[in-house]
Amino acid sequence: MRPQASTTMPTKRTPKAVGSAPARRGRPKGAGRIAARYSIVTTAEYRTWMSEFLGFLGESQVSDVFRDAVRAHAMTKGFRTPPAK
Repeated sequence: MRPQASTTMPTKRTPKAVGSAPARRGRPKGAGRIAARYSIVTTAEYRTWMSEFLGFLGESQVSDVFRDAVRAHAMTKGFRTPPAK
C-alpha cells in the first residue's frame, strides 16, 4: 500500500526583513528605580553579629539596616536628608 499524501499545505517561512533590528533582551531602559548593589567583605564572626543584630531590630534585610544607618549618619553630619525611595 502507498502512504497517503498529507492534505495540508506546508507553511512557508518568511525571511527576516533586511536591516531589521535584533530582538532586545533584558529589562527596558528608562526612568524608574535603579537597584544599586554593594558588597562588603566580612568575617564569619561579623556575619553572625549582623544576623543577631537584624533579629534584635526585627529586620529581615541587611539593606534596610544599611539604608537607615546611612540616613542617620548623613543627618548627624548635617547633610541633607535623602529622597524617598
